[in-house]
Amino acid sequence: MDIFITGNLNTCAPALAEALLADGHHIVASTKEGAIKNVSHKHFVAYDMTVGDPLYAEIFTSHSFDAIIHITDQAGLALNLDEENTEHINTAMLESALYFSKKTGVEKFILISSIDIFGTASEINEDEPPQPKGPWGQVLLNAERLCGVYADKDLSVSIIRIPLLYGPEENFSILSDLIRQSQKKKNVPIPFGQHTHCNFLHVSDLTSLVRSIIEGNGHEKLLNFNLGTEDINYSFLSQQLNIYFPKVTYQFPEKIEPQKTTNRKITVNNAVQLYDWKPQHSLIEDLPSLAADISKPTDAWPAFSRILSAFASKFRPFLVWMEVTFGAFLMHMVTLWTNTIIEFKVIDYRLIYVVLIGSIHGLLFGIIAAILAAASAVISWNNIGLDFALLIYNVENWIPFTVYFLAGAVTGYLHDKQKNDLQFEKNQTALIHEKYSFLYSLYNEISTIKNRLREQLVGYRDSFGRFFRVANELNELDEDNIFFKALEVLEDLMKNNQIAIYSIESSGHYGRLQVSSKSLTRDIPKSMRLDDYSEAVTVLRGGDVFQNKDLIANYPSYIAPIMNTSDLIGLVIIWEANFEQFNMYYYNLFKVITGLIQSALVRAATFENARFEQLFLPGTRIMRPESFRQTFAIRNKMRRNKVSEFQILRILREGQAWETVYEKISSSIRSEDVVGILEDEADACFIILSNAAAENVGMIQDRMKNNGFRSEHIAELEMD
Repeated sequence: MDIFITGNLNTCAPALAEALLADGHHIVASTKEGAIKNVSHKHFVAYDMTVGDPLYAEIFTSHSFDAIIHITDQAGLALNLDEENTEHINTAMLESALYFSKKTGVEKFILISSIDIFGTASEINEDEPPQPKGPWGQVLLNAERLCGVYADKDLSVSIIRIPLLYGPEENFSILSDLIRQSQKKKNVPIPFGQHTHCNFLHVSDLTSLVRSIIEGNGHEKLLNFNLGTEDINYSFLSQQLNIYFPKVTYQFPEKIEPQKTTNRKITVNNAVQLYDWKPQHSLIEDLPSLAADISKPTDAWPAFSRILSAFASKFRPFLVWMEVTFGAFLMHMVTLWTNTIIEFKVIDYRLIYVVLIGSIHGLLFGIIAAILAAASAVISWNNIGLDFALLIYNVENWIPFTVYFLAGAVTGYLHDKQKNDLQFEKNQTALIHEKYSFLYSLYNEISTIKNRLREQLVGYRDSFGRFFRVANELNELDEDNIFFKALEVLEDLMKNNQIAIYSIESSGHYGRLQVSSKSLTRDIPKSMRLDDYSEAVTVLRGGDVFQNKDLIANYPSYIAPIMNTSDLIGLVIIWEANFEQFNMYYYNLFKVITGLIQSALVRAATFENARFEQLFLPGTRIMRPESFRQTFAIRNKMRRNKVSEFQILRILREGQAWETVYEKISSSIRSEDVVGILEDEADACFIILSNAAAENVGMIQDRMKNNGFRSEHIAELEMD
C-alpha cells in the first residue's frame, strides 16, 4: 500500500514510517523539517514541501495513496510547550489532506489526536462528546469536527486519541526531556501540579494499532479510538526518576493548587473489540532501558560541523575576500621567513598562493592573487635594497611575474569553465524538469479523461453494463426484497440519500411508506395523502415523472409513478435534490431506473398472485410458516440497515378458525401489514406492523381488544 504521512513529523512519525516500511508498504512524507527525514529506505520518499507550495497538490496526483496519516501536535510534547503553537493542526494543512483524500479516492484517513481533547474529565469514553478545556483542546475538537464533515462525505476516518508518548526514538517527548535535564541539572522543574494526571503510551503500541487499521477491512465513516495504559501522576513519575537520578530534585510550581488524587479512567473499547489491541509495554518496566538510552553521550562534532557549515554558507561572499587577503599576507610572511626574494630556490610560496586562489575562486580572484603576489615580490625586492632598474631591464627577472599571472589565469579559467559547465547542466536539468512537469500535467489530464471515458463505457452509472447489473439486482420475486434493493440502487445511481418508496393502497387515496434512506434529513410522512399533492398526481397518473421545477412548497423534488397497467400502485420519491440535479439528464436517468423498479414489482405481484394458495392459508392473507419466515428475514434486514422499521404483535387464536380470525383483525390493520404463523398447527399468529412506532402499538392493541382478541407486543421475534 502507498501511505502518506503528514502533520507533526517530529514525534511518532519516524516510528510509524519504520514499522510500515517493515510491513512492505511504500511511505511518502511531506515536511520542511522533521525527524522523519532521517529515515532511509528504498520505499521511502520525503518531499521538502508543505501546504502552500505550488507543487504540493502534485504529491497526490503523482501517487495513488491507499491511506493518509495526519499527526497533530501533542499538548504534552515537551516541557517548554507553547499552547498557541498550532502549526501542524491548522485547518489549512488538515483540510488539504482531507480534501485530497476525498478527491483522489483514499480508502482510509487516520488522524492521530490527543486525549487532551477531554480536558480534566475523570471518565474518558469514546462514544461521549469531548468537553475540552482551554484553547488547545478546542483546536483538537475543531480538527475532529472537520474530520467528521468529510466522514459524512463517505470518507473512512479513524481518530486515534493518544496520551503522552515515550520510546527509545521519541526525543521530543516530555519524558525524554525530563531525563536529559536530569543528566545535566540537580534541580529539574516540572511545570505541572504534582497530582496532575499523566498517562504514557509506548510508541510501538500506537504503531501496532495503526498497522491493524491500515491492514484491516476498514469501517464506514467516523470511528474513535481511545488509547491509554496505567494512570499515574507527576509526583509518582518524579519518584520513579529519582531511582535512576538520586541526586536530582524535581520541583513543582507553587502557584498550582494541590489537586485531589482521583483515578482517571480511559475507556478503550473499539481498539480491543475490532483489532484485539493490547498494550505490550509498561512505563515502569521500560524506564531503566529508556533512561540508559537517552543518557548515552552524544558526539558534539556533527552538530558543530553543521553550525560551521551554515555560517560559511551564509557569509560566503565576505569569506572569499577574507581568504584572498589573509592568503596574501600569509604568503608574504612565509616568503620573508624563508628569505625568498623572487628567484626560485626550493619552493615559491607566492606561486602556491596564486594556484590555490585561482583553483578555488576562479579567474577574477586568480588575477587579483597574481597581482598581490607580484606586489609581494616587488616589496621583497625593495626591502633588500636592490635597484628597480635591474628588475625592469633584466628580462630574466620577469619570469616569476609572468608565471604568477599565467598560473592565476589558467587555474582561474579552468575553475570558471568547470563552474559554467555545472551551471549549464543545472539549467538543462531545470529545463528538462519544466518540460517534464508540463508533460506530466498533460499525462495526468489525458489519464483522467481516459479513466472517465472508460468508466462511462464499462462501469459508469448510465452505461448499458450498469443498467444490466441493476436489472439483475432487481430480479427478485419478493416485493420487500425489491423495495430494499431498489433503494440501494437509487442511492447509488442517483447520488442522493433523500429517497423514499411508497406503496399505494387499494383505494388509491393513500401511500404507505415502505423504505426510506437512513440519512434522510427531512421529516417525511409515513402515510401520504395523495390529494395533498394534487399538482403531481395528475402527471403521475399519466405515467410521467413529476419534477418540481416551480419549487412548490412542501413538494418533493422528484416523484416517479409505479404503474400496473393503468393503476398507480407505488411512488418513488426524491425529497431533496441539489441544484445541479434539476436537469434533463438526471430526469431521464430517474425515469429509466424507476421503470426497471416498476417492471420488477409488477413481475413480483404477478408471481404472488399465481402462488397465492402456496403462500397463504386458505381463505385468508395469513402467510404460511415458510413464506412468513422469509418475509420477516427481509423486513428484519431492512430494519438493521435503518431503511424501515416495524413492530410485532402476537394474537391468540383462541380456538377460532383462521378465516374468522383474519376477518376480524383485517379491519384493524393496513394493507401493507403482514400476518403470518410460525408453525402449521399454531395457536397464535404474528402481525408485522410496517413503519409503526412503539407509541402506536397501544392504539392498535385497543382495536384488537374491541374485536375480541388479546394481543401481546413483542420486542424481538426469535426464529429457530
